[in-house]
Amino acid sequence: KVYSHTWSVGDTVIWDNQGVLHRAAPYEPNSPREMLRTTVLGDEPIQ
Repeated sequence: KVYSHTWSVGDTVIWDNQGVLHRAAPYEPNSPREMLRTTVLGDEPIQ
């Protein structure tokens, strides 16, 4: 599956990084980008 997101103000996207193949979408190199990271520890799935 490929997930593509059309961003709106206030959107947040969360994913399981262990099950993701990474690829950057094209973007304008001079435009601002914001990336935040949160790490959750543990073996139990979050539901």
